[in-house]
This record gives sequence, C-alpha cells and structure tokens, in this order.
Amino acid sequence: MAIFRYEMKQNRKTTIIWALSLAILVFLMMPMYINLMTDSTMLTDEMKEATSTNPIFAGTGGSIDDLFSPLGAYSFVTSFAMMAFAVYGMYLGLTMISKDYVQKTADFLMTKPYSRAKVLLSKLSAATLCCLIVGLAYVVASISIMQISAKGEFEFIQLLLIALSTIFIQLFFMTLGMFIAVIQPLIRMPVVISMGVAFVTYICGAYSGVVDNDIIMLLSPYKYFGSAYVMAHSTYNLSYALLFFGLMALFIVASFIIFIKKDIKTVS
Repeated sequence: MAIFRYEMKQNRKTTIIWALSLAILVFLMMPMYINLMTDSTMLTDEMKEATSTNPIFAGTGGSIDDLFSPLGAYSFVTSFAMMAFAVYGMYLGLTMISKDYVQKTADFLMTKPYSRAKVLLSKLSAATLCCLIVGLAYVVASISIMQISAKGEFEFIQLLLIALSTIFIQLFFMTLGMFIAVIQPLIRMPVVISMGVAFVTYICGAYSGVVDNDIIMLLSPYKYFGSAYVMAHSTYNLSYALLFFGLMALFIVASFIIFIKKDIKTVS
C-alpha cells in the first residue's frame, strides 16, 4: 500500500487536470455540435454529399445518418478526444517505470522489503485507478450534457458503450507503455513518445477507414470499439474486443516476467 499511495500522490495533480479538462471539453463542445449537426437547414443533399466525401469523416467509419444525429455528433467528438485519452494512458504506463530510472531511485526501491511483482502490481494498480478517474469523469460529463442537449433523443446503452471505450483506450495504452518501459526504462521524454504513438495509431485507424482495409485497422486500437458498430448493434464487436483485451493481457504478463528478471541499473 505504501507504493500505491506514493504513486497516487505523484499522479494526483495530473489526473485531476486531465479529468477536469476532458470533462469540460465534452461539456462545452457537445451543445454546439448537436445544434450544428441536427439543424434542419444543414441537412441538404449537397451537405450530405460533401460530408460523405470528406476524408476526415470517412476516417471515422460512420454513416451520414449517424453523423447528423445527437449520438453521431457525440461519437464524432469522442473519436478525436480518444487521442488525448491515449496520450494520458501511455504517459502513465511509461512513467510508472521510467521515472525511477531517470530519478535514480530504481535501486533504492528494490531494496525495500517488497517483491518486484508487488512493486509493479502497486504501480499498475495506481495507474489503473488514475485512468478510471479520468475516464469516469468523461462518462459522467457525457451523460449529463447529452441529457441536457439531446433531450433524450438517443439510445442510452449506445452512449454508455461509446463513453466507456475511453477508459478501455487508456488502459490499453497504459499497458503498452508499461511493456515498452520495462524493456527500455530510461525514457527521458515520455510525453513526446506518448503523443507520437497515440497520433500514429490514430492515423492508421483513420487511413484504414478511408481505404477500407481491415489489416491496417488492426494497427489502431481506437477502431476496436468503433462507434459505428456500437450504434448499429448496441454492443461491441466481440472479435475485436477479445483481441483488444488479449493484447492487454499479453502486455501485462510480459511486463511482469521481464520486470522480475531484469537487472536494475541506475543512471550514471
């Protein structure tokens, strides 16, 4: 518990900032987008045709009818917010290991009366709780603003599934970051790496939507919980969900194996 409390104290400020920022973001943007997308004067044939050929919209993989609806507007906004969630999750995963090496406290931590497995588990638990706090803040803000702005003109279960995917994205990138950090712990620019990985995987997903290529789509975790599929079936795609959580489990198991066996070296 000592390590867990210390990690939570270290991440407290950034977690609060990210949680409030993303919650405020969706709360401020949704009324504008819903009014814009559901305005009858905007729903012309020319507007629909222009939107359908727009590569930005094509990259989301949604349909025209989905876009011009309250839930479609929400999924469109959330598809871009996903990158921020990915950056935060990746940052937590990288820094839970790398900060001890950069700050030259790794060897000191390992002399404590804790097993390496317990150390990593405490760090992973703290990072997971931080992701849950940020994600749940977004979920609560999403439900609140959709009730106010959309006046109930949406399927609640679909909204909830799309909103909850922000938590899953954080957890995926967190485990990926942890896996990278146990292999190469001396990472001095975790924010830059996090932004780079989040952006590249997002572009892969957007490009796969434009060219309709499922192979490229596999390179983008964002697509595993696609809002278009959720809006059509009111559930997640089981195959992609199993792959998603399977990869997460692989990253976690591999991280523990490597971390337990890895020699601890301090920064010279």
